[in-house]
Amino acid sequence: MSIKKLQKVEGYENLRRDSLSRALVNTNKSDYRMAKEAAAKKKLAREKLENLSLEVSELKNEMSEIKDLLKNLTTHLIKGE
Repeated sequence: MSIKKLQKVEGYENLRRDSLSRALVNTNKSDYRMAKEAAAKKKLAREKLENLSLEVSELKNEMSEIKDLLKNLTTHLIKGE
């Protein structure tokens, strides 16, 4: 198992370069925490929107069922059944 070696990037206080993958790594913990929080908020908003969409769909189905029941009821009342 190889050990990551991070080399400082010239001109950037919080950036390091992984010597193995050549990836840039931001070592600013505050920025990292803020990015994680933003991602969590976006995920929560997506989940909330999905749940609301499902609820609206269920309500539409229930309203359709109610309309059908009312139509059947009025038809039976008109016929005198």
